[in-house]
Amino acid sequence: MYRVAAWVVALTAAAVTVAIVRADPGDSVAGESALALTAEVAAGLLLVAAALAARLETWLRVLLAASGIAWLIAEWNSPGAGAAFSVGLVLYAAWPAVLAHAALRYADRSLGWPERALLAVAYAGSLLLLGAGTAVFFDPVEQGCLDCPANRLLLSSHPEAVHDLGRAGLLVAGVWAAAFVALALFRLARASWTRRRVEIPVLVPVAVAVAVFGARALHGRERGFLSTTPRIARTWPRKSPRWSWWQQVSCGRACERGACAPS
Repeated sequence: MYRVAAWVVALTAAAVTVAIVRADPGDSVAGESALALTAEVAAGLLLVAAALAARLETWLRVLLAASGIAWLIAEWNSPGAGAAFSVGLVLYAAWPAVLAHAALRYADRSLGWPERALLAVAYAGSLLLLGAGTAVFFDPVEQGCLDCPANRLLLSSHPEAVHDLGRAGLLVAGVWAAAFVALALFRLARASWTRRRVEIPVLVPVAVAVAVFGARALHGRERGFLSTTPRIARTWPRKSPRWSWWQQVSCGRACERGACAPS
């Protein structure tokens, strides 16, 4: 029964993601490329399929499937998200923490205090600093996103708090991502050859994915939002701190497409 429920949620999330990207490709990670969008959606659904087909305990299957669904939700914090916008503001950066959690528990591994501490920091950074903590202060209209849907989680508009929390969250993301990679390599180095053969196909790809996320986080820290390409570093316009957060995000994404010039 849980497999059916997982597939319903996953396919619904995939359909919503496709609709969001097609509605506003300029503010999406996939952009206008149909190939990139197909690869993005396929990666999430393949992770769900692998999770539900694996011979694992039910809770671990659900955790792995949740990481695939969270991957799809990463596109939901754009103006084209419609009713899913508020959900996207909270969960757009959740997938690395969920995926890291599943990888650390793979092959019936128990969690020691280093793993527990790392996951606590990962979830706090993803869901609180980058997610709910920022969402409750983000007023789309006041921050320059006139096309954004209403933020149903808004408590009080504080543009500076949004920027500061974003920067702090991205710094935390970079740090915990590096710590996860180090922990994964340490675990593999100490494992027996038999266990290493079981864990390498999981830990190595997850470590690469988390490392890329961490690099994006550190690269985008100064601006307060996740970066996707190094090109921004050369074309990023130097604006005053009072420039709205969403104007910075929108211009940064335009710079990635070569549509704005430094000032």
